Parts: sequence; structure tokens; C-alpha cells
Amino acid sequence: MINCVSISQMQAFDKATIDKVGSTTLMLRAAKAVLEEIKDLLGKSIYIISGGGNNGGDGIALFMLLVEAGHKPKLYLTSNKLSQDSQFFFDKVKDNKNIFDISLCDYKADVIIDCILGTGFQGEVKENIKDVIDRINSSNAYVVSVDIPSGLNGNNGVAECAVRANKTIAIQFAKYGHFLNDGKDYIGTLKVKAIGIDAIEKCANIVENKDIIFKARKSNSNKSTYGKAVIIGGCKNYVGAIKIANMGVSSLRVGAGLNAIAVPQSLLSAILPNIIESTIICLDEVDGYLKFNKKQLN
Repeated sequence: MINCVSISQMQAFDKATIDKVGSTTLMLRAAKAVLEEIKDLLGKSIYIISGGGNNGGDGIALFMLLVEAGHKPKLYLTSNKLSQDSQFFFDKVKDNKNIFDISLCDYKADVIIDCILGTGFQGEVKENIKDVIDRINSSNAYVVSVDIPSGLNGNNGVAECAVRANKTIAIQFAKYGHFLNDGKDYIGTLKVKAIGIDAIEKCANIVENKDIIFKARKSNSNKSTYGKAVIIGGCKNYVGAIKIANMGVSSLRVGAGLNAIAVPQSLLSAILPNIIESTIICLDEVDGYLKFNKKQLN
């Protein structure tokens, strides 16, 4: 399962860890985690586009690591006002000749590392950053977003204007926004990298395919051995949804022994042509709408 957190949880987890190890240590860990994940992209032309906050600091620290390893990335800054931790790493690289203002960026790299806006971003993207995001999205580069695509809301996944990443490297935990609303359309491939941030309260969990394990079925068994599932719905004005819900016979696919579809009596003729394996249960109705009858549903 993938551990998934809100913005406020992530900020609380960050703070608790920073109190133990220090903020620049944690930022360096994040940069090292990103470097590890982009090893297959080294040797290509790489632009790192960094904002003024701590997400930008991850990018600056990554630039430092790449330079130390003998690579020649270019660092483009969208702001000359840096957070304290970002400034710490910028001071280590400020004499490098491959650092530029974003206005000088041609967006012609093979790889663009997006470190503009972090998980804590909410609200509207500023006009100058919108232009940068639009130009990233219009480029032919392979785009990697650090933690979350810039402009994507980390809580609800809403994106008025956001980077469309080929890959998103989430730091320690996935965020709600990776999966909600526009999130999945923007994150590309999601990779979660641990850097030693502990959860100080319970996280939500995203179930993956590998988490679903079915026990082997006994030969001496039948459909009644494996439980029943029922889909209830339909009315005279809306017949389609119950048909579509039943077409996948998903309850049978996940292991139920018997699947039933319960509909108002008057819908029987409309439903029958779409039935493959399900049992039909006709329910009481009033003028084409279901009438609650507890005995029929037991």
C-alpha cells in the first residue's frame, strides 16, 4: 500500500523530523533521493527550474550534487528571493556559470526538473509562473516534478495551471493531490522515495494490485461457498447506470460466488438483454421507482 498524506500532515511530519536532524540535512536527503531516481537520465542535457521556496531548494541542492558528480546541468531561478534553506545551498553554487534567471531559459533541454512550487502550494499560480509552466508543457523535454507537479493542489488535486510531468518523485509520502481530480492527469509515473521522515499520525493508504491476494479455492466447493453480492438500483428514468454497473460483473471478478442485480419490476424487460451471469431480483416499486421493503433486501 502507498502511504498518502495531506498538506498539513506532511508539514507536521517534516517539522518533527527537522527538529531531530536539521532542515538542510533533510533537504539534502531529498536531493539525493531525486538524483538516485534520475540516474538513467544523466548524460542528457538537464535544466533544473527552481522557485524561491523549499521545493526550489531541493532543486538547488540537486544542482550542487550533479555538479559535484561532474555533470553540467543548468539551473534557472524563477525568483531572486530564496528561503533560508534554499539560500544555504545556493551559497555553495552561486559562482557556477550555469546558473541563470528564468527569463534566459530556452526550454530546449532533454530533461527538465520541475522544482518551482511545492506540496504546500494552494491558490492561483502567479502570471509569471504560469508562463514558465506553459513553456515547460510546450517543450519536448522529459519532465520530472519533485514531490508534486508545480501548480497542482496537494490536498485536492485541482489544477488551474500545472506542470504535466512524465514522472513525479514524491518525497517520503504520496499526497492526496496525486490521486484526486486532475492529479492523475499531471503526475505521470509516480515514484515515492523515502528519506527518513517518520509519520507521527496515521496516514491514508492507497491499495495497489500487489496488496490484493486471493486464497486458492478448494476443489470441493461451489458458488455458495464464496458469498453473495448484490447491485441495487434503477428507475424508470435511469436504466443505464444499473446496466453498466452489472456489465463488468466486478463482484465475480474479485471472488464473490454469486452476483445478483435488484431492480424495480417494471425494468425487467430493459435489463434482461444485458444480463450475463447475474441473478435477477425484482423489487417492489411505485410508478417505476424503488419502494423500500426490508424483507426483500434480507
